[in-house]
Amino acid sequence: MPEETYTKDQDIAVLAQKVLVLERDSEKNQETHKEFLSRLEEISNAKVRTDVQYANIMTKLDKLEIAVEELREKPARRWETVVTAALQWIVVAVMAAIAIFK
Repeated sequence: MPEETYTKDQDIAVLAQKVLVLERDSEKNQETHKEFLSRLEEISNAKVRTDVQYANIMTKLDKLEIAVEELREKPARRWETVVTAALQWIVVAVMAAIAIFK
C-alpha cells in the first residue's frame, strides 16, 4: 500500500507540474493574442488612413483633370475670340466701304 501512495503522490506532483506548465503557456498565449489583436488594430487603422488618403488623392486628381481640360480649351476659345473680332472688323470695314463708296 505505501508503494501505491508513493505512485499516487508522484502522479499528483507530475500533474501539478503539468498544470503549472499549461498555466504558463496559457499566459504566453494570452500575451500573444493581445499582440495579434493589437497588430490587427494597427493594420485596420492604417487601412482607414490609406483609404482616406486615396479618396483625397482621387478628389485632387479629378480637380486636376478639370483644370487641365480648361487649360486645353483656353487657346481654342482665344482663337475663336480672335477670329470673331477679325470677322467683326471685316464686316465693319465692308459696311464702311459701302457707305463711303455709295
